Amino acid sequence: MKCGSCSGIGVGLIVGLAVVLTASQGAVAQLVPFKASGAGAEYDPATGAYEGPGTGTHLGKCLFIGTVDLAKLTPLPLPDDDPAVFFRAAFCGFHSYVAANGDVLAGDFTGEVSLSVFDLTDPDKFATGRWDASFVVDQASSTGRFANASGEVDLVAINPPFDPTADVYPFYWVADGELDLGKKAGN
Repeated sequence: MKCGSCSGIGVGLIVGLAVVLTASQGAVAQLVPFKASGAGAEYDPATGAYEGPGTGTHLGKCLFIGTVDLAKLTPLPLPDDDPAVFFRAAFCGFHSYVAANGDVLAGDFTGEVSLSVFDLTDPDKFATGRWDASFVVDQASSTGRFANASGEVDLVAINPPFDPTADVYPFYWVADGELDLGKKAGN
């Protein structure tokens, strides 16, 4: 066997390996932290709809909007160790973040809510609430830079003291998690 034919096989293997390595590096996941928050939001207990302003990573200024599916609101037992809690339930629904440029990060959420007595002497400050949820991205409903996103984000919404007989409940919110923005061309 001649050295020239060995070199041809060696060059072919090197070129083949380079093609495989380049292809595998051609698209890599974009794992990024995701944090967002807002205040001045409102929840409508009659419809389950909510919305409010916010700001977030990969969003800029955004609109926090969604609906709690009231038909699936499931009462849970009240805790024995906190007599102030007068309502507790599991909930689910659909949620969207609408970014400053119109891109949408959307998905489903599930969680639990607790409403507690705050001030029995003031009907406008009778209760407070805490909503803890897990938001899972839905690629089919997300658009723009989020069209190929996936991931899970923890959401917490807090109702400061409010009147539970009011038409809307005020709240502020925070979100924290990690997103995969989809494939990005390699370096």
